[in-house]
This record gives sequence, C-alpha cells and structure tokens, in this order.
Amino acid sequence: MAKNTTDYIRHAITYLKPSCLPFYSGQVSELQRSFFIPNDGYVIPNKLYDDFQLTKFRHASDYEDLGLSMLKKFHLGNDTYLGYILVGGLGEPISFCFITVDRNFNIVDTLECTIKYTNIPVKQFRINENKEVFVYQLVPTTSTSIPLETFQQVDAYITCTVYQIDSTGKFIKMSEKRTQNSRTFTRDELNNKKTNLWDWYNVKY
Repeated sequence: MAKNTTDYIRHAITYLKPSCLPFYSGQVSELQRSFFIPNDGYVIPNKLYDDFQLTKFRHASDYEDLGLSMLKKFHLGNDTYLGYILVGGLGEPISFCFITVDRNFNIVDTLECTIKYTNIPVKQFRINENKEVFVYQLVPTTSTSIPLETFQQVDAYITCTVYQIDSTGKFIKMSEKRTQNSRTFTRDELNNKKTNLWDWYNVKY
C-alpha cells in the first residue's frame, strides 16, 4: 500500500527527538535530522515567493528537487504535536511553516511562519512557552510587485500577528498590529543573518 502524507508525518514525529519552547526564526543551533513529507493536495503551505507582496510564487511540492522536510517536533500536550517544516531546498527563496497533528497524526492546522530570500526576511516568528506564536512581516506601502532578487530598498510597515495554539492544536488569531509609520529598508540592511523583524517592530520611527 502506498504511503500518504499522514504516514510520513507519523514516521517523522516518531523518530525526531523532541525540542522545547521557546523557539524562533533562525534558531538552528540544535537542528536535527530531517524527514521528507509529501504534500498530497497541498494540505501544507508550500509557496516559495519571489516578491515582497507575496503575489508571485511557485509551489515547492511541484519540483522534485524542492519539497518539504520536517526538522523539529514539539509536544503540545493532549497527544498533540507541533511540527516545524522547511519548504524548498538549499537554494533561495525558502519558507518555513508549522503544522499541528492529533494523536492519529492527522493534520489539525497549519501556519506559514517564515519567508526569506537569502538572508532577507519577509516573515519571521517567535513562539513562547505559553504556545503563543508571534508572526512578524514586512508589508510594503505599494501594491506594485517588488522582486526580492533585485530590489535595492523597500518602504514598508512591519506587522505583528499573534496566534494562540489551543488545546486541540488550532492556531487561533488573537491580534494583529502594525508599526505606526513605514520605514525605508535597504537591501544591505535586510541581508544580514542577525536581522530580526521584531527588533524593528519594537522601535518607534
């Protein structure tokens, strides 16, 4: 019998060593063995974006050399697990998402949590011990597509959307706020491994 997405998730959850919260974008010092996850029917977010507006993208699952890999698991209690998944390959762009699964390893919910091009962050996250997920995103002031590959600067706000993972594994949206003013970010400024959007979100400008 052919394996489906649930079978691969069961295998990954079973064999990945458990990780602990808190956890945040770019925290890879404890990166462990990864497990391939097929994506039947695009049930897991798998877009690879080419612009800041997130209007131009490909589906990683459509390419043999890309696809999805589970990197980490977190036990949420009540026989529910949180999986951290890499979308894409070694090239750029890449994305990351969370999935929650129940005791039968069926997907309960999903959340796209990181989007980046090389070191340039478009979306990042932090998740705390209380299972609150803070997702930060650069949102341009223009609707005209700005390519991530060639841009030199972008005028943008930063939004912060807060989700609470409930007892069933659902991501419940609690709030969404943005910086009061926009700011011009240069390519050099963003193309830095130490760049975190939450640092700029907390600065008044």
